[in-house]
Amino acid sequence: MRQIRLIKPFIAIFSIILLIGCEPEETPPTQVGIPAVSPLSTLRPTATEIPRINPATPTPKSTSVDGPMPTLHATSTTMPSTTPTSASLEGERLFMFVSAVGFSYRSVDVLTGDYNVISSTTIGTSEAIPGTALELAFANHTNQVAVWVREWDEIGRLWLADTALEEATLIFEDTDNLFSTDNNFPPQDVSIEWFANDKYVLVTPNNQEVEPLLVNVSTLTYEYPWLWDCNTIITSSKSQELALFCTQGSQRLVVEWNGETWLAENETEYTVQWQGITTMSQWSLSGSHFAYVAEESPDTLEIISSSEESLSIELDVDRLYAETIRWTSTGQVLIRGFKEEWPYSWFLIDSNSGTITWSLATTQEFNLSVQTQNDIRLLNGEVSTSGDYLVLATNRIDIPSGNELYLINVKDNVFEGTIANTGHGLSNFAWMR
Repeated sequence: MRQIRLIKPFIAIFSIILLIGCEPEETPPTQVGIPAVSPLSTLRPTATEIPRINPATPTPKSTSVDGPMPTLHATSTTMPSTTPTSASLEGERLFMFVSAVGFSYRSVDVLTGDYNVISSTTIGTSEAIPGTALELAFANHTNQVAVWVREWDEIGRLWLADTALEEATLIFEDTDNLFSTDNNFPPQDVSIEWFANDKYVLVTPNNQEVEPLLVNVSTLTYEYPWLWDCNTIITSSKSQELALFCTQGSQRLVVEWNGETWLAENETEYTVQWQGITTMSQWSLSGSHFAYVAEESPDTLEIISSSEESLSIELDVDRLYAETIRWTSTGQVLIRGFKEEWPYSWFLIDSNSGTITWSLATTQEFNLSVQTQNDIRLLNGEVSTSGDYLVLATNRIDIPSGNELYLINVKDNVFEGTIANTGHGLSNFAWMR
């Protein structure tokens, strides 16, 4: 064990050398403060003892139809508000998270070019330590993040915070090291996903022998283990709206858009609309629509609504990628496709009419050379809530460390150029909601 501890610093030094020049470049003319973010009323620090998992203690299950999640462990003694506060911005701000060299988190206003480095002191870290186990997940339509942090010789911790990390709440400490099992460099203990309504956060350990943990954002409680498989969209008989459908053995759990959960006793209480969710971002921001791609029609975007109306949009591509679906507040859907003649097939589609409102192929000034097209892949993209701006991340195969973020002005249909050099290790990025 002592030998292993001595090796770790050498790994860190070697990794820093390899990653020099790979962090995002910061060349702002001025440093300005991040626009004021109103503290999230749902994320208040608490002085109560943080709950801990005891693997030896069995978790009882309730049979109540109105309360199928009885094992929620409290982290707060008061019931917080369930409505996050949105921030008002002068421009369009993008947040970028890099985990390869330790906690590196920053934002940029794409209209002014002002960069800001975001401190991680509220989640217990003060410097970017290579080899730290990190995972940060942005909420789908609110200004919230869930963060997992585990430094060397420390236990893993799960935090909920506002996007700018001004306030944070410690939700869970992995005191028994159930989740902290990844020894890769950098390690990734868990994956985190927000439910589409931003009211629950699912933390899934990479160790397949350990069960996931579900956080209730509104009550700052969690359930462990979370054994439900949630991969179906239904129309709920209670709300007459689209809802998430989960199963555990013969039990059937319905998660309404407003966060309510109930057990369905029979099939008359719901109508199945689609099975096989790829990502929670396939839901519209209001929860009234859901977009997907069926395996039998890989070139067609399907959109269903709570009114049980459906829309099929066939696109001139070989296939579409449902994991890239993002929604704007105006009902536009961003999605990536692949076509041999034009691999950069990105589209914005109106979910009401089915018309293509924007495509990368017709964007002015976007004229990458043939050689560049062979070297750069544009696999990930994020559209601003307003739908006015779009950012695409490069994934270079010629120089893995030379990745960038491309800015598209959708309103004017113009390629604005590069807004950030992300180097190597950009985990994810998102617009402020």
